[in-house]
Amino acid sequence: MDNKKKVSFWEFFQGLGKTFMLPVALLAFMGLLLGIGSSFSTESTIEALPFLGNPILQILFRFMSTIGSFAFSYLPVMFAMAIPLGLVRKEKGIAAFSGFVGYTIMNLAINFYLTENNTLADPEALREAGQGMVFGIQTIEMGVLGGIIAGLIVYQLHKRFYKVQLPDSFSFFSGVRFVPIVTSLVLAIVGLIIPIIWPIFAMVITGIGTLIQSAGIFGPFLFGAGERLLLPFGLHHILVAMVRFTEAGGTAVIDGNQIFGALNIFYAELQQGLPISGDATAFLSQGKMPTFIFGLPAAALAMYRVATPENRHKIKGLLISGVVATAVTGITEPVEFLFLFVSPLLWIFHVIMTGLGFMVMPLVGVVIGNTDGGLLDFLIFGIMQGSYTRWWMVIVVGAIWFMIYYFVFKTVILKFNLKTPGREQLTTDTDYTEEEISYAKKGNYDVKGMIDALGGSENIEVVDNCITRLRLVLKNGKIVNDNRLKELGALGVVHLGENNVQVIIGTKVTSVRNELDTLLYG
Repeated sequence: MDNKKKVSFWEFFQGLGKTFMLPVALLAFMGLLLGIGSSFSTESTIEALPFLGNPILQILFRFMSTIGSFAFSYLPVMFAMAIPLGLVRKEKGIAAFSGFVGYTIMNLAINFYLTENNTLADPEALREAGQGMVFGIQTIEMGVLGGIIAGLIVYQLHKRFYKVQLPDSFSFFSGVRFVPIVTSLVLAIVGLIIPIIWPIFAMVITGIGTLIQSAGIFGPFLFGAGERLLLPFGLHHILVAMVRFTEAGGTAVIDGNQIFGALNIFYAELQQGLPISGDATAFLSQGKMPTFIFGLPAAALAMYRVATPENRHKIKGLLISGVVATAVTGITEPVEFLFLFVSPLLWIFHVIMTGLGFMVMPLVGVVIGNTDGGLLDFLIFGIMQGSYTRWWMVIVVGAIWFMIYYFVFKTVILKFNLKTPGREQLTTDTDYTEEEISYAKKGNYDVKGMIDALGGSENIEVVDNCITRLRLVLKNGKIVNDNRLKELGALGVVHLGENNVQVIIGTKVTSVRNELDTLLYG
């Protein structure tokens, strides 16, 4: 019984990680559009590269930026829909629909609570207050965590209620129709609870801002590490806004005006042609550059190298688009989300290294401002501003970051057999053979016969597949008829414990999986 629970627990989190890849894949592509479009349409970029000011090019860049912003604006709701879509076994469309309904109603309930308690922030100060807009609804800014919360709750509700039968008077609402109904009720209650507990997190962030200013050379470390640590929860906006636009990021008198916040100080000095303050840039782009331009690309290279050879070409586009978005424009989610949910250990390492980047840059005299931390900031606000920025130290420190990231990511992924992209099909007992990778049985498979050989439909709990194998979780793996499966066309059968069984099919595994799903689940 304990082994069964352990298998179910593992299978759940393995499946959960796979559901994240659907929005992340879109995020990687949209990041390219948004990063290129927004970066090449800014005034500073046009001033540095005048030919980009061509009206036709600017229309194209603005269009790219508009389309690319979709994935970032609606990433939480994509998670809310993708999680139930990927985890449920039947009625996937209803699950995804309920994910959207639940996420929206949760935010409506949050808005209701904030309105009734007169705690809605001024529209001009949403981020400082930890609030944001979702489908025109002013709500608490929770980032992807809000979508994950809604998605997991909807998955559990769907699993529990999609077959429910109500009394005859309410029979119209039975079955799958009841899932979005119960989702509405439950997520409405969740939406009323969240505003009660969420301010606790905001109070912690305010305390961190005060701590940063009193921490000396460790202040930038605390800011950089804190911002990365809070990113998955959507709370980083509070910390970032506090440091960029309030006294937490410093004060300065420029042209007779008192300026508050690191970013405001930087822009004011840039506008007045004054020497750039290293105290202000310590919290800006320069701290991100070792990690964004060098570290995360090295992590992507490590993930590519540890992927199985036959899968590398499949993940190359995903990794390249993520690296371009990260290194060029400072949009890091397409790479970070590839390991964030797979290994908390790697995420903590990444958090620490980002903080160290913020601490090291001012110590070596780098003075580069702005917000993104990518190559464009490095070029425009570093190299093109002159030697006083000490831009070459970014390359020196970045080279060290590259080696550290590559070594740590490769070592940790291999040591703990992490399922980063391209490694999902690895098993502990066997490797793929050339035969199974190229094998394609002539004719159709007797999938009904395979079900019988697996112990019948009642013995099959979870069906999944990789590039050549059916990956099954069974109630009892000992009753599987290996020889019969081979007679029906399987290349082999691999037993991984009492419940996990893999049937090696070859290149037609997807069609076999689809027919298996149809026979089992309708």
